[in-house]
Amino acid sequence: MQRRLPQPLQHSTSAFSILLALMVSGFAMVGASGCATYTDHVREAKQDALQGRTQQAVERLNKAIGAEESHQYPEKLTSENTLMLLERATLLQAIGKYKLAARDMMIADQQLDWLDIGAQGKAKIGKYMFSGSSVKYRAPPFERLLLNTLNMVNFMAVGDYEGAQVEARRFSIVEYFFLNDESKTLLPESLALGNYLGGVAFEATGEYNQAARYYADAYRYGLRTSRFERRLVDLFRITGYGGKGKGDAVQQLVDRSRAGSVLSFEEYRKQYVDGELLMVVQSGMAPYKEGKKYPVGQAIAYANAHSYNYNYTLSAKEKSRAREMAVSGALKWISFPQLTEKGLPGQRNVNIFVDGREAAVFMGSNIERQVEHAWERISGALMVAAITRMITRAAAGAGAREATQQATGKSGLGILAQLAVEGSMLAADKPDTRSWSMLPGRIKLARVRLPDGSYPVKVKVAGRTESRNVEIGSGVRVVNFSRNR
Repeated sequence: MQRRLPQPLQHSTSAFSILLALMVSGFAMVGASGCATYTDHVREAKQDALQGRTQQAVERLNKAIGAEESHQYPEKLTSENTLMLLERATLLQAIGKYKLAARDMMIADQQLDWLDIGAQGKAKIGKYMFSGSSVKYRAPPFERLLLNTLNMVNFMAVGDYEGAQVEARRFSIVEYFFLNDESKTLLPESLALGNYLGGVAFEATGEYNQAARYYADAYRYGLRTSRFERRLVDLFRITGYGGKGKGDAVQQLVDRSRAGSVLSFEEYRKQYVDGELLMVVQSGMAPYKEGKKYPVGQAIAYANAHSYNYNYTLSAKEKSRAREMAVSGALKWISFPQLTEKGLPGQRNVNIFVDGREAAVFMGSNIERQVEHAWERISGALMVAAITRMITRAAAGAGAREATQQATGKSGLGILAQLAVEGSMLAADKPDTRSWSMLPGRIKLARVRLPDGSYPVKVKVAGRTESRNVEIGSGVRVVNFSRNR
């Protein structure tokens, strides 16, 4: 005959089973979150790169993606592997392995999605914000444009201007998409460098009409020097470029071009193309994301303060529900990414010397500012998604706690269950802090015209020097310096 347990002990066993299940699931989630993430893999590589140990940083990333050598890449391209290929490509570019860097960037180009807040619902935003590597990484617009911009550098550094032109056209397609996006997360300068390098690529092969269009957009978006103005006036003069729709600043240059005598294409090439040396210097590193726990009240204030008309706002009911849960203890914190510059160098001084003479340096792109601007524009909508997601999860946790209390008839185990549920929620909602971490903080340019010959070029970044000899002849020569950050 089967013995029956006393009734109170039956209840306790049932309650214990519920609590055990909650705690086991919580521990499992914590264990899962302890696995090495993209951010973990990249952190040490980033520090190596900042100290000038770029080859060692490449080797770390090779190991992370399961490759023995830099010419290998993963057979299965997961979201994290794709992003790590982009990180590796940035470092390969720094050590002069431009063809491998270009290949990795082209693979990433085919795999990356971009972040489109306006087309997503709160639930979807919440899912990919907190699910980490289980959800495909979505690049913000400025990252997506920089991919093609930096790949132009790869191609031009090896003299493949046709390959650079393909990247320029891809840049234009993405640019058109984002310029027609109502969210407007881009700063104008996010478009300037890509258009400038596109102009260089087409100018180098004598396709001056295309060069005029790209250069005009670079000038329109803020990349301006007196020498560039003179180049544009003469380029408009030989092409008859009209500057329609490019703004008043470009139109003024068009008007100046019509006042002078007409140049021949040969004269333009001799004056502006042959013997040209363009130096690209990448320094510092852009801000990155790290996880932070916000008290509920602070999270609500953050969402309100960072709203930019994405139609994602907290309703009065949602705010009230969040505050009620905070008071009850069911919802205390919101896990959320924040931008940080912790461990990164400040602004780097860049000096460029060609044949012993210092060259004039001008800003190509301030990526630090682009990162901050893009995050400022979307973080309010993301916080709304985070809060609404946690309200739903906290409500589910409260239901589990109530069930446990009913089963036990006591509040003690219910409190333990609440802690288990809350711990599980925090473990599961570790915010996604992935980004293109190896991006430079700034890209600076210098451009000089030289007679045929070999010239020593020395670039100093924060006291560290990188030197090489550059051969100058007919056409344009592009050299990149990004080993010293």
